[in-house]
Amino acid sequence: MKQLIFDCDGVLVDSEIIADGVLKEKLPVWLPDLGSAEQIEHELDRCLGMMTRDILLDLEARSQHTLPVDALDQVRHLVDARLADSLKAMPGVRETLEWIRDQRLPLAIVSNSSEQRMKINLESSGLRGILDEIAAANGDEQLPIFTSDEVMNPKPAPDLYLLALKTLGRSAEECLVVEDSRTGMQAAVAAGLKVVGHLGASHIPPGHAEVLRTTGAWQVMKHWDEFSRLCADAGFVANEEAISQ
Repeated sequence: MKQLIFDCDGVLVDSEIIADGVLKEKLPVWLPDLGSAEQIEHELDRCLGMMTRDILLDLEARSQHTLPVDALDQVRHLVDARLADSLKAMPGVRETLEWIRDQRLPLAIVSNSSEQRMKINLESSGLRGILDEIAAANGDEQLPIFTSDEVMNPKPAPDLYLLALKTLGRSAEECLVVEDSRTGMQAAVAAGLKVVGHLGASHIPPGHAEVLRTTGAWQVMKHWDEFSRLCADAGFVANEEAISQ
């Protein structure tokens, strides 16, 4: 193993709960026949990991109502504003990133978010600095980041991961991925990658560990403090004491 690849939303930052909150506000107004708040929450759980555009199209197809023509823009605007105001990094992720920096493990990010959303996520969560330090520790000017803007078919298609592998000059066998959603898991597994499922985000529903396992997860973890052990199990040489210092 020579390369780490992380998803962002629900893995590095606890952003999905914020996006879901906006949708839970808007959907009962726009598509009132979707049902109760509990039914809408169930639908959003089913759509976990999908792009906002695809979530809206999926739910509109299940309704007798039509979304406003600017529905996607409205959701994006509200989500961006709330992310900028209140987004937090995932518990334990900063310590793990510091350990990755100290171990000089190469890291890339592969996300279904847009480039603009990625900038908001990394700046608002305060993770930009440590990610720059990881890049510098590996002799790179900046961390490799791949977004949905770069492919025609984002996750669950494998295209974004295949682009990352080609750009990084890595084989699938050399990489370890962390994903939180079935959509992301499907994409990584289809690209031939070994994947750890992350269960620590606020939006993760009960039973999600089994969903990730049946989709192809090699292992699942509830907290980032489990990651150094998983790296060792996957074949990375790591100093187990570094993450606890």
